[in-house]
Formats: sequence, structure tokens, C-alpha cells
Amino acid sequence: MSIRPLSTHNPAPRPCRSRRVGALCVAAPNHQKRRGTLWLAIFIAAGMLAILATTASGQNANFPYDSIPMHEALGDETTVKRVQGATKLFAQQGRGNPNMARGYFGFYIPARMTAPDGVKHISELADETNTLLSRAQRSNRPQIATQLANFVFEGMKKVAEGNHHPAARINAVLILGRLDSVPTNPQTRTPPVPKRESLPILLALYQDENNVDGVRAAALSGLHRHANLGFNQIPDAEKATLVTAMTELLDSQPPDGRPARAHAYLQRYAVDIIDSLRPQDDKSLGVKLVTISTEEATPDLIALYSASRLGSMSDELKDKVTDPERVLASWSKRALVAFESELTRLNGLERPKPATNQPPKPEDFLKKTTETPKPRSTGGGMGGEPMEDMMNEGYDENDMDAMGMGMGDMEMEMGMGMGMGGMMGVAQAKPQPPQVRASRSKLNHVLQQLHLGVSGKASSGMPTRNPGGLLASVTDEKKPLVESWINDFEPIVEGLNDPQMDDQKKFVEGLQEQIELLRSIVGVEEEAVPGLPPELAPVDLEAAAVAAPAVDELAPVDELAAP
Repeated sequence: MSIRPLSTHNPAPRPCRSRRVGALCVAAPNHQKRRGTLWLAIFIAAGMLAILATTASGQNANFPYDSIPMHEALGDETTVKRVQGATKLFAQQGRGNPNMARGYFGFYIPARMTAPDGVKHISELADETNTLLSRAQRSNRPQIATQLANFVFEGMKKVAEGNHHPAARINAVLILGRLDSVPTNPQTRTPPVPKRESLPILLALYQDENNVDGVRAAALSGLHRHANLGFNQIPDAEKATLVTAMTELLDSQPPDGRPARAHAYLQRYAVDIIDSLRPQDDKSLGVKLVTISTEEATPDLIALYSASRLGSMSDELKDKVTDPERVLASWSKRALVAFESELTRLNGLERPKPATNQPPKPEDFLKKTTETPKPRSTGGGMGGEPMEDMMNEGYDENDMDAMGMGMGDMEMEMGMGMGMGGMMGVAQAKPQPPQVRASRSKLNHVLQQLHLGVSGKASSGMPTRNPGGLLASVTDEKKPLVESWINDFEPIVEGLNDPQMDDQKKFVEGLQEQIELLRSIVGVEEEAVPGLPPELAPVDLEAAAVAAPAVDELAPVDELAAP
């Protein structure tokens, strides 16, 4: 279906009989009975404009931020609803007056976001803006999506760059970073092209250290998107500026007032931006990431991420990791610390107490004793109860589906090889409690990131083709060391994901087993128990084997020989 030019929707411009918002003409209500309400709304709007003007001039000590005044044409609720409806129609179907959308995003949204009483509405307004942008992009009308992005850009630029409430600025900066000049095309699987005009604004906001961390982090998120999707349109000068700024961030320590984990979170953006924009002959990032991932004081958030990014940099690391033993030892120790911290956390949780069995109500007990028990069958049904008896007792197909016993589920189970075995007594894994799922997910993520750095693959086991990371970059002499690490970690991954560890007690016991395996890989010796007799103290078996005499050096002893 072809798209008609926008001008055909408004072939003959009519004179504006009400107020204007730029090129936007807002018609006055036609009903005479609403004139009193309209004048009252205008009076209230004029009063609000006076308050906003006072706030903007800095005279309101209770709200020490500037506010964008509301245009007089958008001062009453009826007009706002009319403009809002026209904006939604334009975003979804491309019909109506586009100037309505321009007035809504360029005037109303910025004024509401920056008003003293608008702080509680900021998230709602930002969500509405993002929703309408998404609808325009999904409508398969790229011209409409691009035009709407231009309108949003005009309004959000004013909020992002002004001295407004930090919450308003943060949301405005996030929206600027998500704007596209060309939306994605699902048919051709073409990614979107970020709006080029947003990039210098985002870069200036990030580089201004006077901005609060929330604004700078939001700008950094937008720069990350531009580097990944719009790197082809970024001029070389801006690329160099971005790479320099991100290198400084990656090499820096947390500034005053910024937690170490928050700083590490920002540094992950820096890794990706440098990797996307650096010159092809620049091979320094891989070595830098090795250093970051092996520093003991580096937070896991950036250390593990740096290790995972090394999986795709095997060519750059070729013959540059001269001491893979130290790298593997550091990564193994980081995994051990992660497992031990999860064990400590789970042990600190209060175990759920078993529910106390309440005595049955007397009327229920009497009712059960007076009913005649139905005959039981030994075959056919679930647990020996015939299917027709279950149906006679009020079960229906929906009840069975709710209990997980619908025929569709049974067929799926059988198709997966479970068959009747699961119904005949084979142990089945129970649903896992949330604390077990959370710990397993976290630890799997840790192992996955390390495995990416070692082998270039996110799955456990030795890669059969196209290895990456340390495995593809070390010399042939050091390669068996890396392969040994991969083999040693495979049972740890299998043990962590054992489906039979389906409650907290079993999972904690399994974690303890995996921790012992990790301790042996790291080389952590077993601590001596206080008060243990010397003959039962831990023994270094390798040292004992070296110190022990050979078997042939022991003289035969014949206790029965004559003196």
C-alpha cells in the first residue's frame, strides 16, 4: 500500500479561529455551554504560567530548577486531550495534522516534565513518548516515524540541555539516545540508524563533569547505541574524541561519590565503544582487558565482562599473553569467590518453616466418615484411579491443564523421551525455589563469561571448531594448559546444573562440592582444624611422595629370622 503525501491530508489550509502554537492551530470548543469552563481553564492556565515564570527566574526557593513555560494554547485540559488524540492518530496511522504532534512533543511534554508539580509525571510522560515512537516505527511508515522523531528531538533537546530537574533531564537524554533517523526494517532485517543530530548533544552532556552522574550515564548509554549502530556515519574527529574519552574512563578510578560498582557499570560501555570505533591497527584493547580482568581489586562487573570480550580478540592477543597460567589462576579464583559468596548468602537466608498441620474441621471429618468410599481400580488411571472416576468427581479438561496433566503436556513429555517412565516411578526434578534459580543463573553467568575468555565459546566443553580467546592465542607449548582448564571446569558446570538439586538444601550441598573442585583448581590448601592431632593433620601428598624412600631401598624384614 502506497503512502500518500502528508499534504493530501490537509489540501486547503483553513484560517485559524483560535490560538496558535507555532504552526499548530488549535480549534476552540464549539459548545456554548463549555465557554465558562474554558475561560476558567484559561484563567487557571494563566496563573500556572505566572508560577512557571517565577520558577524559571529562580524566585521559587522550593524548586531550584528552571521550568519551561506552558504555551497558552495548551492551558486547558480539553485542548490537551484533543492534541494528544491527534498525536496518537498521527503516530499510529499517519493521518491528521502533523503540527498537532509537533506542538504536543515540542511544547506540552517539555513543559510538563520540567514543571515543579510535574516530577511525579515524568516517567509517565517518558513512557508515552517512547510508546508513540515505537508505534510509529511498527506502522511500516518510515516517513511518519522519522517525522515524529524530529518532533521529539526538538522537545527533548530543550529538557536535556537546560537547568531542569535531574529526573526530567535523565529521561530526556535517554529518549534522545533512542531516536532514529531511519527506523528498523523487519522485512529486510535492516537495523535502525540513530539520529545523527543527537550525537554531539550526548557527547557534550557526558563530557561535562558538572552534570550529575545520572545524566552522564544516560548520555553514555546513547553514545553506546550510536557507536554500535551508527559508527559508519560518525566523522573521524568525533570517533577520535569518543575513543579518547572512553579510554580515560576505562583507565580511571571511581571519582568521589561514585560507588565502585557504578563506575564498573559505566566502564562496560567504554569497552564496547572503544572496540567499535578504534582504528583497525590498534591492538592495545585486548592487552588492556587482560590486565583489567586479572587485577584482584577490579569489581566482577567489569572484570568478568572484560574476560568475556577477549573471546573474540584471539588474533589481537596472538603471542601477547606470555603468562596464561597467571590469567587462568586469577579467573579461577574469581569463580571460587563467586561460588563461596553465593554459599554464604544462601546459608544466611532463613529456611522456610514447614507448615503446621491444622486439625480438620469437625463438619468435614463427619462428612468424610458418612460418605461411602468409591471402589479403587489398580489400572489405567493416575495413581490407580480410573479416568472416568476423576471426570465424575468434577474434573474437566481445564482443571487437568492447570495441574500440568493435560494431554498436550503428556504428549510433549513422551515426545521428549520421558514417556511413561516418568509416570512409572522415575525421579523427576521438582520446580526450583526462586533463591535456587537466582543463584544458579548468577553462577552460570560467571562461568559463561570466563569460558568465553578462555575458549571463545559460551558453552562448556572443548570447542570443536573456531576456538577463540586464550585457546586460540597462546603458543602451542601453552595450549595444553588452557585445554586442561576447560576440562577441569566442565564437571563444575554439570554439577551446578544438576536438575536433582531442586531445593535449597540440595543446592547448598551441591555448591559445597563444586567449591571443593574449584579449590583444587585454584590450589587452595585445606585449612587445619584447631586441636587436631598431628598424625591427622592435612598432608601434602606431592611433598610426601618426594620425601618417601623408594620401595627397593627398603630392606626386607624377617621377624622370624634368628638373631
